[in-house]
Amino acid sequence: MCARSLYDELATVPDPRGLQGLIHPLPAVLGLVALAVLMGRTSLQRIARFGRQHGAPLLVQLFCVAG
Repeated sequence: MCARSLYDELATVPDPRGLQGLIHPLPAVLGLVALAVLMGRTSLQRIARFGRQHGAPLLVQLFCVAG
């Protein structure tokens, strides 16, 4: 059995968002939220702040997503 990455697993989650306003791939957003929660950010406000502060560099390094 081949090991799958977290990004691969998150890519299996159906994206309920409409086409309008899509900027970031859902697996990258979910991965960033998971990391924020693991780092102790438990409110939506603190998760959003974590994403603004660390999002692009983390996405590039963790998930090979263009920043």
